[in-house]
Amino acid sequence: MNSNNTENKKILRASLAYEMLKTAIEKRQFQPGQQLVEVELCEWLDMSRTPIREALSRLRAEGLVEYYPARGYVVSTFSYEKFKQIYEAIEALEGMLAYLLAIDHSNPEFDGVREAVIAMERAAIEKNWDAWLVADTKYHTQMYNCCSNEYILRELEILSKPSQQVRIMITRTYIDKEQSTKEHRAVYDAIVEGDREKARTLAQKHYNRVRRDVLEFLRTYNI
Repeated sequence: MNSNNTENKKILRASLAYEMLKTAIEKRQFQPGQQLVEVELCEWLDMSRTPIREALSRLRAEGLVEYYPARGYVVSTFSYEKFKQIYEAIEALEGMLAYLLAIDHSNPEFDGVREAVIAMERAAIEKNWDAWLVADTKYHTQMYNCCSNEYILRELEILSKPSQQVRIMITRTYIDKEQSTKEHRAVYDAIVEGDREKARTLAQKHYNRVRRDVLEFLRTYNI
């Protein structure tokens, strides 16, 4: 019993370290290119090195940090070519996800997609961009929860991690939220109508536009 409790505590500590580090990176408390020193992280999180290392290893697998033998772990940098490739892959995968959901969207989680679209529309009218970002995140989370193809889901979850960094950074000032809201509504309606090709095309057009916005941002600010 005691050994099980000890193991559970280790898992919980590693999970907590992961969540706190991930949030700090996404909110740019740690800047792209910044070295993550284990000793400093241990002091900050009040944890031993083991859960910190497990968290860093997980973040590396998701592309949020990189590892260099001479420097250790470093927050991943924004690379034009990197994000070009990431959004090209997301565009294809999101299109297929919408296509599959148009065939079958009977998963109870799909109700959350409708709720998210409504919340986005309300936030766009009120110009409450913090609420809009929450609703947008919920939209994609619920879409992923409805995905029946484990390979598409796995790749989208991996790709969404590094893209989240730049998404949070530019959404409030650079992304056309009103247009994104209309596009999310159109994709949702096509799925409900069962129009597979329309759903796929609209989802891909949305991500094609987002990709262009992201790349323009990276080019403009030389990030």
